Amino acid sequence: IQPWLTLLETGTFPKDSFNENQPAFMVQHEWKLLLEKALEKEEDNWAGWLHMGIMQSYAGDIEEACNSWRKSLSYKKTAWALRNLAVFEMQEGKLERAVELYLEAHALKPELVPLTIELGEVMLDSGKSGEWLELTQTLSPKQQSHGRIRFLIARAALIEEDLDKVQAFFDDQVEIADIREGATQLTDLWYAFQALKSGLGSTLNDALIERIEKEFPIPKHFDFRMFDS
Repeated sequence: IQPWLTLLETGTFPKDSFNENQPAFMVQHEWKLLLEKALEKEEDNWAGWLHMGIMQSYAGDIEEACNSWRKSLSYKKTAWALRNLAVFEMQEGKLERAVELYLEAHALKPELVPLTIELGEVMLDSGKSGEWLELTQTLSPKQQSHGRIRFLIARAALIEEDLDKVQAFFDDQVEIADIREGATQLTDLWYAFQALKSGLGSTLNDALIERIEKEFPIPKHFDFRMFDS
């Protein structure tokens, strides 16, 4: 919060005091006006432009937000600005460009678990399951054992037909701390895995799912579906 107090008291935004790991964001219009004045006096303030982009994005000014993040990057390359641009490239359907930006961001902050998860998701969405599996070999042991990352590894392994990796995910009873009640990602993975493992095909339909449920019931540990009583 200190940079914002400094902005309020002095009219300048102290980029050097910016905590990239735990930033404090403000999006109210009053703060935006103060930050605009500060950037008029100090245009090369990468942190100020980063926050300006967040404010503009919050207000729905996506094009201006992206311009602000690009300006921030022109003064200092940060994982935050790269990641934000990647999100909007992804929303525009430009997955290849999104992956490039996410990879740049990850290279700057390889220890940031949420960023690694987002990178894995967009790589799978863009058909880069093999590249994702290669990248996971460079992750720290802590990240490799993270539940959500293990799940993304299992998904990629299924696509690559590395059934041992998928089996290990289920054998290890991997826990995903942020999975919600009613989620079907794990059951979907289970069905697809059992179908491929048993030679029943890779295209799931109601009849095949019903057969798998009878012959290979999913362990309760992985079943978060909700059923009508």
